[in-house]
Amino acid sequence: MLKKKMAGKIAAAFCLLALFAPQAALAATPKVGNAPVKQGTSKDKKAGTAAKKTAYKKGTAPDTVTKKAVSKWEANPGAVELPPAPGYPPLGKIVAHPGSAILIGKYGYLLPAHYQWYAIMGKAMATKNQAAQFIASVNPHIPTGISVGRMVDLYWEEAGSEGIRPDIALCQALVETAFFRFGNDVKYWQHNFCGLGANGGGVKGAVFRDDREGVRAHIQHLLAYSTPELPKTQIVDPKYRIASAIRREKGLITRWQGLNNTWAMNPLYAELILTRHQQMLQMPDTPPQQMWHEDKELIKETEKICERYLKKEEKAEKKAKQAADKAAKKAKKTRK
Repeated sequence: MLKKKMAGKIAAAFCLLALFAPQAALAATPKVGNAPVKQGTSKDKKAGTAAKKTAYKKGTAPDTVTKKAVSKWEANPGAVELPPAPGYPPLGKIVAHPGSAILIGKYGYLLPAHYQWYAIMGKAMATKNQAAQFIASVNPHIPTGISVGRMVDLYWEEAGSEGIRPDIALCQALVETAFFRFGNDVKYWQHNFCGLGANGGGVKGAVFRDDREGVRAHIQHLLAYSTPELPKTQIVDPKYRIASAIRREKGLITRWQGLNNTWAMNPLYAELILTRHQQMLQMPDTPPQQMWHEDKELIKETEKICERYLKKEEKAEKKAKQAADKAAKKAKKTRK
């Protein structure tokens, strides 16, 4: 009788464990937004490939989330300070909603659920005021002289006419130019807001006559990556045809995450852009102070510097072509 009672108690205990174990396991699983992070079995972890282990070690695996960090932010949503990605300024105190703050390796990113599916084409989520507030919060004075409001307008006009998401395209420019402060190989007077042609090692990259042309080239380069359709405006992007041909051959990139290791040799390039976008969405929907303040003299001066450079380049190209033609004629005579 006693044995039967013990057996009954053990059976009941197992039933309870079977009932509550799935919920306990689910609660312990870290999440990115509403999507549970993939958790391999102990067998999988031990027998994982070298590539997978390296990805997790470096923090480049898409589901590498620090369990402790996620549980901390889920328990205490609010303003937190995330460690900045290498080479980029700190994010500062930001509002991290449950599941939105992610540690990849030892660096912090603010990403929405299913951010990997964010398309390059589409409409803005942020307003123009939020975009202007975001720029002004870091750098209210754009060195080309135009106002913050004008820069936002240019992105909304150029991207909007081509069907590209203007708010995220602008965030890409903020990542590329360090909030229009420049300071690397590309200089402010080049009006190059997306690093076109700047491959490092002191290479300046493309130069555009004014701010609109620079924004247009940026949007056209995104089009070359994401669609076979030609731009609606005259092509000003010097790399458009090359980029378009490569993407037609290798496959179009229709999502922002596809820019990782393609547009920039950075496995977390899109994560940087989309983190900036999430910060932009947290800005108040009101115009910042001096949103429309512009420096007309600086605008003229910047365009003159640019014009002088382009004329110099044009002369150098003409001279090089003449020398090449002369050498070709000489070679032809020698063969005769």
